[in-house]
Amino acid sequence: MPRFTNHITYVYDNVTGLNWKVSPNNRMLWREAEAGIPSGWRIPTLDEMQSLIAGQKDNLAECNAAFGEGHLPTDWFWVHKFNAAGEEQGSPGAFAAYFVSMGFTPINRRMERALCRYVQTD
Repeated sequence: MPRFTNHITYVYDNVTGLNWKVSPNNRMLWREAEAGIPSGWRIPTLDEMQSLIAGQKDNLAECNAAFGEGHLPTDWFWVHKFNAAGEEQGSPGAFAAYFVSMGFTPINRRMERALCRYVQTD
């Protein structure tokens, strides 16, 4: 079974059971990313974004076929600093979002712009 299945406006991840928006939104500040969440969608957690990037690393051709040329997670993205279990990741009191990149390195950068790829709510 393939890892990713394209459904035109979203890609279903058969491993995690998550639906991802096909293309990321433009670069925006964190407050813009939060304000622009489409109905039925949310900003992914760090764990979720890392799983998507890991899927891309495992099978680049399949991920590219599902998301389309130029839509792969290769840049900086906004993610919530909470994991799927709702546990805080990072230092207490830190800003509620991180950038995440191909290197899996979270960086606290609230005044810069990043892309945002939304994931469907459960």
